Amino acid sequence: PFLPFSAPVQKGGFATLVGTTQPLSESLRKYRLQANLTQATLAARLGVTVGTLGTWERGQATPERHSWPGLRTLLKGT
Repeated sequence: PFLPFSAPVQKGGFATLVGTTQPLSESLRKYRLQANLTQATLAARLGVTVGTLGTWERGQATPERHSWPGLRTLLKGT
């Protein structure tokens, strides 16, 4: 089950939102590499900077709510 978008984001908690047991950082990087995308391309698709995407991939930050729908759409298949 997916968490509602109003649920608070906690480190590691976003994985539940996208329906995976992997941390967001692993899921995001795995998706990007499987899709043969650069960080710049994926960041542009999500409407964030390359720096922001990099912090997500390293697990140093979690996405703000405005990024959840795009991430959920991308990652629910990984």
